[in-house]
Amino acid sequence: KVVLFSKAMKRLPLLLLAGCSSFSVGLYDEPAVLARHPGLRGLIVPAESYVPEKTPDSGQERWNSRADRRISVGDRLRGSVQDHPELDRTVPVAPDGKVDLPHVGRIAMAGRTLVELAADLTVQFGKSFQNPHVEIAVAEADPASGVHVVGMTNFEGRLEIEQAQDIQTALNMAGGASTLACLPQFLVVRPGQRRVILCNYYAFIRSDDKKQNLALRPGDVLVVPENYPESTPCAREWAPIEQFFKGSLDHAGLVKALKTR
Repeated sequence: KVVLFSKAMKRLPLLLLAGCSSFSVGLYDEPAVLARHPGLRGLIVPAESYVPEKTPDSGQERWNSRADRRISVGDRLRGSVQDHPELDRTVPVAPDGKVDLPHVGRIAMAGRTLVELAADLTVQFGKSFQNPHVEIAVAEADPASGVHVVGMTNFEGRLEIEQAQDIQTALNMAGGASTLACLPQFLVVRPGQRRVILCNYYAFIRSDDKKQNLALRPGDVLVVPENYPESTPCAREWAPIEQFFKGSLDHAGLVKALKTR
């Protein structure tokens, strides 16, 4: 059953939102968060400052083959160096966004385009081989594709991207946010771009600030935090998110850690 969340929320009395009504003050305390979780430095961005990357026109297979397609954690990459078949291999991108390659070592891949990576690997392999010709392709997209919704909603789990094109539609499919949700501080964890995007959904409801109703991407994790009465929102969420970006948790482990039930 689809709940018309946006209409329902606009009819809610502001009293229900009193716990988070001071949404513009003190929700995200950057110095405090980074002091406890330094691994998130440079990864957190508010929705109003976030510049989204281009999305595919149609079809996952078509998108995988595009030169400007950015690599995501969980993708399986197929690589080859012309005239050196011993280097041919298909490897998964680890939770920390890196891959181990012979003659190169451990190299960051997540968030880069196929063209950028091929150019870098050409330079790296050039230290061991003369004029190497490197080819990189996505053999298999991240199996965690789709959108995962976790936290203070009536449903926690995976949604197809067609069901969760933005935060509003994802919440509709998840049965809406509970009255315990802190609407001013939703988080969208975006593995492919290595970003955590802060979204003030209350501002979208209250004043139709469309930037806060973020368009979602395959692999995104939408976190609807609880309005903690004695602490800042997302106090418990930051630790597993940091572990994920440091490589201690994979995508499935992140989702499991963020679930509330």
